[in-house]
Amino acid sequence: IDDLAYSKYVAVLFKKVFGITPSTIENKNYDFLNISISSKSAVDQLLKLGMKIGNKVKQQVDIPLFIKNNINLSKYCLRGLIDTDGSVFIEKHKGAEKYQYLRLNLTNLSRPIIDFAYATLKSSNIECVIRKDGKAVQVENLREICNYAKVIGSSNPKHLSKIIGFRN
Repeated sequence: IDDLAYSKYVAVLFKKVFGITPSTIENKNYDFLNISISSKSAVDQLLKLGMKIGNKVKQQVDIPLFIKNNINLSKYCLRGLIDTDGSVFIEKHKGAEKYQYLRLNLTNLSRPIIDFAYATLKSSNIECVIRKDGKAVQVENLREICNYAKVIGSSNPKHLSKIIGFRN
């Protein structure tokens, strides 16, 4: 439900990039929408770009070099990773005083992807840290999250509304 608008955006990207209208399966009982394409030509395109078939965690997949070697492509790639697999959330603390912070997070079990996200954020002058034993990169203050929104951007309305809502 929260990502329905973004899901529709992703479906349009599938059509734009691969020339194929994806199939969508919505399951309201479990609150999910599955968007998929089944195409040998799409797989061949991705393989030519350096993507791999199989378990990304076991293979510790990395971002293709042509993306890593271009800061603009790196920013677009990072935006896509965080828009799809990242989160913007409020971390709350209770104690003598209650306080809360906005966080932007990307968790991934492929360490090269975390290292890529960290390096791209740093080269974009966005302060971040690696957390959870190297399984997550996190932007931990509102000023830097707003900087992320300005420099990297987001196409995910859910993320943008949380940033704007917290800032106001």
